[in-house]
Amino acid sequence: MKLPKGFIVITLPLIISPSTILASSLEDSSAHISYKPSKKNTKLAEAVDQNFPKNNLKNVPDIPKNVEPVGDVDPAKNKKSVDSSKDDDDKSSKSEDLKHLLAAERLLPNDYSIKLKVGNIYQDLGENSKAFSQYNKASSSRSRKIQEKAKKAMSQISNLDIFYDFQKTDPKLARLDLQLFINKNPKNLTAQKEMGYFLIDQEKEREALPYFLTAEKLAPKDYAIKAQLGYIYQDTDQPGKAYLKFREVLFSPDRKTRDEAKKAMDNLIDMDTYYSLKETHPALAKKVLSKFLQKEPKNLEAQEEMGYVLIDEKKNEEALNHFLIAEQLAPKNYEIKSQLGNIYQDLGQNKKAFYKFKEASASPDHKLSVQSKRDMVSLAGSQTKILPDPYFADIYFSPYYLPRFNDYITYTQFRIGKNILPDERLQIYGTIYHAQDSQSGAGALPSIYADNYVAGDVGFRFYPFKKIPLYAYLEVGEAYNIIPDPYFRETSTQYDLRGGLDYYQEWGADPDYFDKLTFSIKHEGNFYGDFSYYSRFHDAIGQVTLREGFRFLQYKYSSIGAYWKINGYFDTEQYFFNNAIETGPGLDIVPYNLIGVHLRLELTRGYYFPVNSPQPNPYGSIYNSSYAMVEGYINF
Repeated sequence: MKLPKGFIVITLPLIISPSTILASSLEDSSAHISYKPSKKNTKLAEAVDQNFPKNNLKNVPDIPKNVEPVGDVDPAKNKKSVDSSKDDDDKSSKSEDLKHLLAAERLLPNDYSIKLKVGNIYQDLGENSKAFSQYNKASSSRSRKIQEKAKKAMSQISNLDIFYDFQKTDPKLARLDLQLFINKNPKNLTAQKEMGYFLIDQEKEREALPYFLTAEKLAPKDYAIKAQLGYIYQDTDQPGKAYLKFREVLFSPDRKTRDEAKKAMDNLIDMDTYYSLKETHPALAKKVLSKFLQKEPKNLEAQEEMGYVLIDEKKNEEALNHFLIAEQLAPKNYEIKSQLGNIYQDLGQNKKAFYKFKEASASPDHKLSVQSKRDMVSLAGSQTKILPDPYFADIYFSPYYLPRFNDYITYTQFRIGKNILPDERLQIYGTIYHAQDSQSGAGALPSIYADNYVAGDVGFRFYPFKKIPLYAYLEVGEAYNIIPDPYFRETSTQYDLRGGLDYYQEWGADPDYFDKLTFSIKHEGNFYGDFSYYSRFHDAIGQVTLREGFRFLQYKYSSIGAYWKINGYFDTEQYFFNNAIETGPGLDIVPYNLIGVHLRLELTRGYYFPVNSPQPNPYGSIYNSSYAMVEGYINF
């Protein structure tokens, strides 16, 4: 300190026992703790006296009683100098006290009251970092009072300067200081960021995250903070959040920052990011997946995922392409083949769907194999289709044996045509009919048991309702009579015109596949109704057939069922054989349900309605009959 000119300073030596200093320095005040010497402290005093002997009063020079200042002295300057001198003396006194307390601390390292007092003096001297360190030590005391005072003092003096002082030398203490400071000042942006960076340096990214999140709230336009959050998310395996955060950084006014964000986003274009975004940001996840496929088109997982995404968006045609690529990448992946089958089926390409399910049925996974076979059954009949849409061909046949007359009767209809409307509600076609039996011969009844003819017609079918299997039809052509009939067949060829309404409906359990022999009751039934005009007979004939029953035995593609049948006929010309009703039990055997063929055995009792028939009824009003029939429908 620079002194005023002419000012005389007389220095007096300190004549006091160090033990006295120690005791007095530990007296309690509002900022310090009370200290009472104990037996242990007596030893401390003795030790201090030995290290610091008392001064000899004889060596103290006499202090002059009258000392006049030399030269002119400004009163104001003189007052300032006195105050400054007083502060220096106080600081010097505290420094001297500190020296003795540090010596005492070395002698009694477990006396936390000394550590607390050392912290007090460091704090008074403005050395807050050292004070903080001492308070931290004192906070480990078993004395609750000392603990509370130490922690309170640490909280009071905590600041960024202390953090910076300990940041490299004592990271643990630095973090403690900074946390205490943040607790006092939670909205201090610098402190939040400093804690975040400090933890990142210690490779504690997850612990750093909440501090940067708080910092982001305090400074929502600070893109450096957003970028740092992006890197933290990336390092903590949260790629989706990282991608979103870097996406925010793209709005930064700084071009370099934006470029870094784009680069970081490109590095996050992978499946992990996709999965992370999939649930919360599906549109963004799809973009990530699309970019990843541009980089890795042969990535099987990505191709499958894009396929599923497009299916969810009902874009089956686009999904199909991705699953076809996936199939090429993994030709033995039967789940992909099954998925292709589902897509083809949804697209109405049932034949392709059937054969994909057939491939999937070879899977070693028993569950997938069985499910694929069930899917094949649901598409049964589509596998035989040959003609491309909208063209079609089909054949219906129902040969049967009638023991009542020992007669074999065949009936077949073949059609080939085109669907005019996309939903197949309007069809035009050409058709061939063939009907013949083994017992009929030339002559009058009863030698004629069935119609025997071949006809070639053209016609159309129209389904007026989308969900009701009722259609109207009209056909015209030429018929050739295989057996002459004096009642109906005047010539070997006849003009053939027919038209009317047809209805066919099935209900109950769908056909299925069972891996094991299964006994179970599965309800099923069907109804057929027809009312048509036939120019060859100049007659309108109606027929209704109801079968109601159940399947009870199933194994693989085969099944056996039982039913009760009601079958009735009527016509406008009142021929007796066209006015009857039959009823009785039947057995339905399906040998292979992938092809629509049924073997039927039926026992019926018939009743002829009393009508004014142009031909006499030679059989009576009641009859018993049985049938052995093969009934099938196949489309091409």
